[in-house]
Amino acid sequence: MILKVQAQQNLIVVFKTMIKKVRSVHSSLSTLTAANADVVVQSLDECNLSYFMAETIENIMWANFKIDDVPSFVRVASILALKYGDAFVKSFTQQIFDTIKGEDTSAPRRRTILCVLADLIIIHVLPSSKPLSIILSKLIDDDIRSLKFENDSYIWRIFHHCGADLVGVNFGPNTIM
Repeated sequence: MILKVQAQQNLIVVFKTMIKKVRSVHSSLSTLTAANADVVVQSLDECNLSYFMAETIENIMWANFKIDDVPSFVRVASILALKYGDAFVKSFTQQIFDTIKGEDTSAPRRRTILCVLADLIIIHVLPSSKPLSIILSKLIDDDIRSLKFENDSYIWRIFHHCGADLVGVNFGPNTIM
């Protein structure tokens, strides 16, 4: 009986420790930038996030990253995709799609997220370019219907960021490939 109680207490301590590590990782993911990317990557190895995938993806998407932080964001997302596979990729793709479509998403954030999406497609973390195609088609369609052409900046930002890589014609030192 005493051994059983002690085993339960040990299990509780292990769970509390695990929860603390997960909270720490989630906190670092929500503040992901180029400056703290190495710390975030190191913390990803310290715990198993498979039971907390939805929360993990939410915290990544809360990060207030800029265009200079895109490589760090892509690095962390690719590590999570390798570690957790389809469970991460499908949910992450949907969250990106929902964030871009969200009316409360600012224009600079939308452009940055589109660049992240394009980079993830180029390095084959995302298996299909369909999400990007759908988004770009919708943006172009919205522009044609409204005749305001408000979405041009998103489209040009993608092509400026990685257009040649996206269609597979850019090779050399200035390429993502």
